[in-house]
Amino acid sequence: MSYYLGLDIGGSYLQLGLVTETGDLLAVRNRASAGGFTGDELTVAINEMIIDIKAEYRLVNTDILALGAGVPGHVDNKSGYILHTNNLSFNMYPLRQRLNDLSQIPVYLANDATLATLAESRLGAGQGYSDLVMITIGTGIGGGIVLGGKIYTGYNQGASELGHHVIMLNGELCSCGRRGCFEAYASATALIRMTKRAAEKNPDSYLAELITKQNGIISGKTAFLAQGQGDVVAATVIDEYLDNVAEGCANIINILMPELMILGGGISQEGEDFLQEVARRSIELAYLPAGQVPPRFALASLGNEAGVIGAALFAAECRADKIYG
Repeated sequence: MSYYLGLDIGGSYLQLGLVTETGDLLAVRNRASAGGFTGDELTVAINEMIIDIKAEYRLVNTDILALGAGVPGHVDNKSGYILHTNNLSFNMYPLRQRLNDLSQIPVYLANDATLATLAESRLGAGQGYSDLVMITIGTGIGGGIVLGGKIYTGYNQGASELGHHVIMLNGELCSCGRRGCFEAYASATALIRMTKRAAEKNPDSYLAELITKQNGIISGKTAFLAQGQGDVVAATVIDEYLDNVAEGCANIINILMPELMILGGGISQEGEDFLQEVARRSIELAYLPAGQVPPRFALASLGNEAGVIGAALFAAECRADKIYG
């Protein structure tokens, strides 16, 4: 039996999955601290994970057809380079060549959010839809676009930077260097900033009390937790945050008119109530003539493993298309 490896390179972790030719995930391995590695240290760590998973399943190199790698940034699958990323400590790194040298396994590269979208479109919430957009809401905002059943990456494989369209001119500074980006207003990082400011302005609120109980630690869940206890200040934060998310979603709907919008990432774990409120506000804002059927909204269904599954599917597609790895 033959297998694919799917690799998800995060800013602070590595995740490697062993996947069958039909997309079934057999095993997952995790390792911390990817963000602090040099390129060569990252490559060595990946290869160590490959060795471990091969040893456990008694596999040899000929059992592994290829490895797909999801990278948080811009890559060039043709050359095998990581071109640019804000979440790793290096750029312009020849990951394919270096990992080939160590592992002797064909390697294919793509953006991590794009690969999560591929997985959801084939095996998750997007099954049966030929035109969809997935938005991942976490530390930043990523995403992927499927048009006509195929992942859209643009002429330079750099498309789908959905977090970096402006929703507030001259607004908050974004990690990309612009001001007012969707990411700067709708990511978990943005919600944490909004929560902190609201608590500082309202020190007698339950929100402020909750933060104190959490030893000053604020997460993307903090305002939702306080809202659940009836805190008016937290409810105001969440209301503004939902407006921000909907503003960006409405822009994406207007540009692409997808059949389906999938929400993933940590914030989407707030569940169906969060999803339906974002959907309602987004559709109200979008340019949809009377009588036109609006896009559906759904939560991502593959969880944290979407990236490794999508990476393995991508490797299989590249291999089928006879793209060099």
